[in-house]
Amino acid sequence: MSHTEFEAVTFNELVGEEIIELILQKAPTKVLSRVTNAILHVEKAKKLKDIDVEMASIRFIAAEEELVVAIFEWLKLNKEKMPQHAELVKSYKNHQVKLMFVPVLLLMRSVLWHCVCPVPGSNEHNIKFWPKYDNGKVVIVLKLPFTEATFALNPFSVFISSADDASENEVVESLLAELEDEVKIKYGVTLKQFIRERAEFRNTLLYAGDAMSVNYVVDYNEISSTCYNAYEALLWSLAALLTNDPIAPNFGAVSQFIAIYKKVLLDSKVIKIKE
Repeated sequence: MSHTEFEAVTFNELVGEEIIELILQKAPTKVLSRVTNAILHVEKAKKLKDIDVEMASIRFIAAEEELVVAIFEWLKLNKEKMPQHAELVKSYKNHQVKLMFVPVLLLMRSVLWHCVCPVPGSNEHNIKFWPKYDNGKVVIVLKLPFTEATFALNPFSVFISSADDASENEVVESLLAELEDEVKIKYGVTLKQFIRERAEFRNTLLYAGDAMSVNYVVDYNEISSTCYNAYEALLWSLAALLTNDPIAPNFGAVSQFIAIYKKVLLDSKVIKIKE
């Protein structure tokens, strides 16, 4: 199906038509097919709002999974740029693997301010980051406190560090601990429980439990809002991957993200990877 045959209304609203057009033009076929499937899932889900909220929810979740797989497909096609991803993306059919991608991605977004060298008076509230389309590429715009000046950064050059010169493994462990605390505070469960419950929510909607149907009450506005937040992060991430090259393999916040994501899945026994 040509992408001219449908309208990416929701995705255009979330990140802008320019970004969606960029993705549709630059994405390799295997990546493009996943993106177009995601678009169709979302637009069809919206039509089900007053008809079948459970089915709308399934389509919203499927759209998130398709965008995650789109990123996995890009990584599979670019092993030489990011060789550390090769084993992880083999698990792309596992729903728990796909549904844990966004929580880790959103964590990385929330701690991105740590990549800035210590500035007196700076903190997560006054150091600002946002993605931007600039001259054919997606960049991360940085604005430091007490100034109007902004800086455009290659997303692959951003590197989250620690003020106390912690090792890379220690930084990853610290970020993982932050994710665990965030999940505990926000949802009142452990990270392992969160992963299981996020996948079980999808399965509850799709399948019967103990041979009996489950009458699960779904709030359309809540699930659409949650998924839209996920789509926004995933679309910007995909656009960044399509328009930038890493400075070096195994370097930067992207590599740190994969290290945390991989550890989350291994510690939760969602996957097993030979090290």
